[in-house]
Amino acid sequence: LADIYANCVSRVPWAAGRSLQLNVNDSEGEFILSRDPGLVRVAIHPGASQPDKRWPVHLFRDLSERLARLPNLEVVIVAGRRDVELTRAFEGIPGLVNLAGQTTPRDLANLFRECRLLISSDSGPMHVAAAVGTPVLDITMGSALASETAPYGKGHVVIEPDSECFPCLPQRPCSSGACGNRIAPETVLRLTEWMLGRRAEPEPPELPNCRVYRTIVSEADGLLAMRRVGALRPYERDEINERMRSLWLTLLDERTEWLPARPLADQKLVQRARIAQQAARTASRVAQQLAGAARRNRYTPTLHNLGELLFDQEQRVLDGLAVDNVLGSILAYLRIRRGSLSGDTVAEQARESADLYRGLARLLNALATPRTPENYAKNLHTDWIEDAHENSAQWT
Repeated sequence: LADIYANCVSRVPWAAGRSLQLNVNDSEGEFILSRDPGLVRVAIHPGASQPDKRWPVHLFRDLSERLARLPNLEVVIVAGRRDVELTRAFEGIPGLVNLAGQTTPRDLANLFRECRLLISSDSGPMHVAAAVGTPVLDITMGSALASETAPYGKGHVVIEPDSECFPCLPQRPCSSGACGNRIAPETVLRLTEWMLGRRAEPEPPELPNCRVYRTIVSEADGLLAMRRVGALRPYERDEINERMRSLWLTLLDERTEWLPARPLADQKLVQRARIAQQAARTASRVAQQLAGAARRNRYTPTLHNLGELLFDQEQRVLDGLAVDNVLGSILAYLRIRRGSLSGDTVAEQARESADLYRGLARLLNALATPRTPENYAKNLHTDWIEDAHENSAQWT
């Protein structure tokens, strides 16, 4: 998302990659923290904006107890005012410092600068830590998607449950909490020791019931990416994320059509993308006909009939994208574009709509079309014909 927003803003002086320099003044509060230079400080933020995005607090407590027993390590709890009650679960842990409800955003930035690591679910403080260069161990839960909202920068680690139902749909948050309990405190402790440089990178048997990623900067495009850690087998969603990444780069950087090297494994997604793609192609042709009829001042019944037909095809596109969680991001993009048509006449708006749906059909190729040497030439020829002719009669 940071990459997307960066492409939408002009004249912003990016210091390095997509990072902005922060001028953080002195903290507003005074905290009782150890000044021992040999002490390693680890911050823990157990809150989140939604309960389903939060790793269970009793597991945070278990992890904190394990961390407190490590030599030369201080644990600091941070949380907003609304989560103060939540942090009472940490009472009684020797040496632990609880700053819940005592920090402003400026305080957090300064505090995190003094920490070697922040352990948190997907949250605002997680991004504050990443912004000041503090490594983050992000425990991703619920409807959070690390491929979209991971801590921004190199060297952060993301852990998510290896569960059939993950991620949750935002409209239907998890009520069982089953995926949260799949991530064991021992696993998070193992990753913490690795990130602190006290142990080597974990082996696959040390990461049960979860998937782990480390954030990197892609050599291919210079943007944030994630590398799988300790994996014995591929994960289908990783492949989907790569396809979506290429799709958005096509859109943001106006690149030529991206050609996948192999068929997508998720056949349900492929089929849904094909249905939406075909509806988009039909909508583009109908919009072209409507634009031509409006320019030639064809009689009103023709315009009315074509307008109704275009409305029906547009609804098919919207319905086709809405049935799949992955396609939902394309649906959001389409709604923004449809609401941004600038033409003053029916002909102008119809022409813009035709261009919009033709472009959408091309984007969906990243998901809908398994490219092979046999069908590549056929698809390329079809795309060229659609671009070169304005109405369905000529296209046929």
